[in-house]
This record gives sequence, structure tokens and C-alpha cells, in this order.
Amino acid sequence: MRPTTRTISATGYTDWIPVDYSLSAFNLGIQVMPSNGASVIWSVQTTTDNPFTTLIPKFTVAEDPLRTGTSFAMGNINQPCRAVRLAATISSGSIDFTVVQGRR
Repeated sequence: MRPTTRTISATGYTDWIPVDYSLSAFNLGIQVMPSNGASVIWSVQTTTDNPFTTLIPKFTVAEDPLRTGTSFAMGNINQPCRAVRLAATISSGSIDFTVVQGRR
């Protein structure tokens, strides 16, 4: 998977980013980067549902350091999932949300 970045500048969610859940060594690199001076609260969400065919996919919140934050964070998700997204409350500024999946 090539690095995929979504930018969000209003309260809400990024689009779901699909990932390959069938890899035997599942690993996602995640980076959350608020703009300078941004006032934000964010959390990374994952789902094992197919978010493109399920009307309301069930989701879970990622483990620390991606559970919730107000500033820059990087981390990994190593439990298989089908897609990830960023949920954010934004008073000012924006957030770049980047996902990279390693291949084996």
C-alpha cells in the first residue's frame, strides 16, 4: 500500500481508508499531524466490517498512542482490520492523517 493521506479541517471523520487485512504480518504505520497552532481532539478508529458495503460499520478506537490526542502522534496498529479513519473535533486548523501498510 502506498502512503495514503487524508486532511480534515472541520469536526467529523475522514473517509475510511481500506487496508489489506489478509497479510500474515499485519502492520499499519499511522501518523496524525495537526497544523501549527491547531486546536483539535482526535482519535483513530478501526473496523473489521467492510465500510463500503455496511450501512453503519462497527468500529473500535485504536490503542495508545493513537487512542486520542491533541497534538502530533505516530504509532502502529498490528491487529488486522479492514479500514481505518480519523475522528476529530476541530476548533481551528486542520489534521493530516497518514496510513502506510507494510508488505511481506
